[in-house]
Amino acid sequence: MAQRRPRTWGGVLESHRKGAGLSQTQVARLVNSHQTTISQLETGKAAPTQWWAEQLDHALQAQGSLVAAYELVAPFLEGSTVPDWFREFAREEAHAKVVHERASGRISGLLQTEEYMRAQFRHYDPAATPEKINEWVAARLGRQAKFFGPDPARLVVLLDKDTLYRQVGGPQVLHRQLGHVLGMARRPNVTVQVLPFSLGELSGSAVTTLIVELPNGHRLAYSESSTRGHLISDPAELRTVLDRYDQVRAHALPVRDSARMIRSVMEGLVNMLPDVDPTNVAWRKSTYSGDNGGACVEWAPDVAAAADVVPVRDSKDPQGPALLLSPGAWAAFTAAAASGAFGQV
Repeated sequence: MAQRRPRTWGGVLESHRKGAGLSQTQVARLVNSHQTTISQLETGKAAPTQWWAEQLDHALQAQGSLVAAYELVAPFLEGSTVPDWFREFAREEAHAKVVHERASGRISGLLQTEEYMRAQFRHYDPAATPEKINEWVAARLGRQAKFFGPDPARLVVLLDKDTLYRQVGGPQVLHRQLGHVLGMARRPNVTVQVLPFSLGELSGSAVTTLIVELPNGHRLAYSESSTRGHLISDPAELRTVLDRYDQVRAHALPVRDSARMIRSVMEGLVNMLPDVDPTNVAWRKSTYSGDNGGACVEWAPDVAAAADVVPVRDSKDPQGPALLLSPGAWAAFTAAAASGAFGQV
């Protein structure tokens, strides 16, 4: 029997994936995504975007098939995943070599984790169906894809300091989100700087601004409030936006100081994370531990790997409380102990 021809973009994706002998998880790794996102794209629970089509076409060596299929369905999909006022800018952003964003009120969408996105979308529209949220998530992840790969675009993000404290999704979600921001900032094509409270009146109104630099050297800007957006291409208006952005960035914290501030906020969030149940955690003692009753510290590496916090407790009091440390604080403690900073231990 002849193989049935796929009738949807997701079907074309699934056909190429299976033809390459790859699982959804393997494909997700190739495009720096998650298995659930690939599954949603294949089943139609999430709509594709141009960048998803291009990234997956390249990863699966589909020779343009996924891009061509997307171009056929795009007119029927864009309106459902991208607000009409953002659609024109999104088309230009997809081709940008450099993207600048001054993010206000939230972590930049180009730096967001999936769980942070979902929490934000649920707050934005409590009546949105899971399918609609899946579409929004897929569209935003698609915008992020251009900053990965062999020739990634350049990304510069200015974050208002107060966004570091805004607990979208709760302290755990924010803690992981800030860790993701630090990870992105370590990429050579990504710069993240924090705008301090001392910026004062220079901070302007609560408007997110994006500026893109296109391959032909042209620039466009986009400003967005909570309910509407505005594409800026008029030379005089664009010059005003660029001057204001440059002025604000000149007052941003340096990259290292910005990373230090983000880590500090993460450490403050550690004390707000849920208590660790000591009976359900695998604990590891120091190699110096013995049975002589001496003081000893033990930690839970499995929790540290999964939650990005390090539970520490007194091994002589296994039913006692556990102190939650940030990975950075734990690393500093162990390094100091190893160097003899605390005397004989």
